[in-house]
Amino acid sequence: MKTFQWIKGDDAGKVVKWDGTIEEVPGVGNFLVFADKSRANESLLNDFILEIANENDLILLPEPKPLPAEKNPPMQRVQLESAPVAQQIEKSASPMHRLLSESKKTKTTVTISLVADMPPTDLMRVLADSYEDGEQQILEFISSTLNVEELKKQVAKQIWLTAFSSNQKRKRNTAHETA
Repeated sequence: MKTFQWIKGDDAGKVVKWDGTIEEVPGVGNFLVFADKSRANESLLNDFILEIANENDLILLPEPKPLPAEKNPPMQRVQLESAPVAQQIEKSASPMHRLLSESKKTKTTVTISLVADMPPTDLMRVLADSYEDGEQQILEFISSTLNVEELKKQVAKQIWLTAFSSNQKRKRNTAHETA
């Protein structure tokens, strides 16, 4: 009996066993019939579904947790204020988001440079010196004018760039040591 794992689609992460049963559907193609009675078109092999030679080699994707059809509400955007980020991501439909949210995290220091609209430095300095709470008022003004979504995108991009620049350094050091 062979083992397969779905890597894309609604069943991403699902592991199925196949005993070699094939069902031919005229005009559509051949379907692999799995032990759980689910099936997959042969054309999906190596794209949506992969054969796993050893069960220790499974691709770490979360098993799908389908809801009964009557409990599936229509798609809509909902802002979850009180739920932790992991719970918010779990509600998203993307298997990639689930995989990333469930992965082991490491604390990493990221130096970030942001692009933001700001008043002239000299004007801010004069106002801060001219008023008793000038610095506080300027900080509040700057804070009120920041576009949080844009800053989040910039921070995410910096984290992405930091992750890949540190990987390249490690690869270069490894290559240098073996030479």
